[in-house]
Amino acid sequence: MRQHSEPFSRKTLDGHITASAWVVNDNMTEAFLIRHKSLDLWMQPGGHVDPDEYPAEAAVRESNEETGLSGLQILPPGLFDVDVHSIPDNLMKNEPRHTHYDLRYLVRADHQEGHVDQEECIDGRWFDLQALSKDRTMIPSLRRMASLTLVYADSQV
Repeated sequence: MRQHSEPFSRKTLDGHITASAWVVNDNMTEAFLIRHKSLDLWMQPGGHVDPDEYPAEAAVRESNEETGLSGLQILPPGLFDVDVHSIPDNLMKNEPRHTHYDLRYLVRADHQEGHVDQEECIDGRWFDLQALSKDRTMIPSLRRMASLTLVYADSQV
């Protein structure tokens, strides 16, 4: 990423930093994923960082907005994963193809039903991490985070 004066701004069109939450239940056996409307992919909740907001705050805010889950709390180690991925052209938002440098935080939620934001999400639900870590229909970064969570949970016992 080239040096930019506004690395979090979506106006930085070649790429910008985003934040998301890897939302897990209390015993770290499940993760809550959303089916993103414009991308039509299962993914973790997250999005753009607002001005004067820390990335971790953005991850929690976006998760709450997109999932409706309450009791969201960042867990140690906090920053859990970093992913670089391409976002396709979005004609509705008048945005060209660009890159997201996504900071991903480990977040605990009360195991409950979410109420996904219908503006951005098609669906949302809890996924078993053992199954998710092996599911080849999911994007690789989700399988990676599921596997990392299982290793992390075992180390906390």
